[in-house]
Amino acid sequence: MRGSLEGMRCMRPLRSMVVLALALASSAGCVTAGVTHFGASRPALPDDCPVQMFPSGPPPYLYEDLASARVTCYASPGRDACLDDLHKLACRAGADTVYGLAEAMTADGVTHISALFAKRKEAEGTLMVLAGGSAQVK
Repeated sequence: MRGSLEGMRCMRPLRSMVVLALALASSAGCVTAGVTHFGASRPALPDDCPVQMFPSGPPPYLYEDLASARVTCYASPGRDACLDDLHKLACRAGADTVYGLAEAMTADGVTHISALFAKRKEAEGTLMVLAGGSAQVK
């Protein structure tokens, strides 16, 4: 299900709308999100499932990438709303891990966050940690 759009809670007003409508819509605070699944989708977990966040890199355990996501938060909800949506979307994708966050903020206060969703892998057999920090299951 590549390129599916999930988590759309509101849409920015069309340019043809009057200035007053634009001002009201941008102050209301919207969050939009898109998720791209890799391979077969996993069963969804509850929105409040436990999720581990690794903002600057991959988790320190074996994992399988499930999806990538991008959330955009307008005006008042800001970064916290984006992170809350990432958490919910990760759960809905069947993930227990969010990692590799890339963040940007525009001059008008719009926050964009991209991340990867993953599921911890249960290793079968013996786990060997190799030089350089990579892992191999034997």
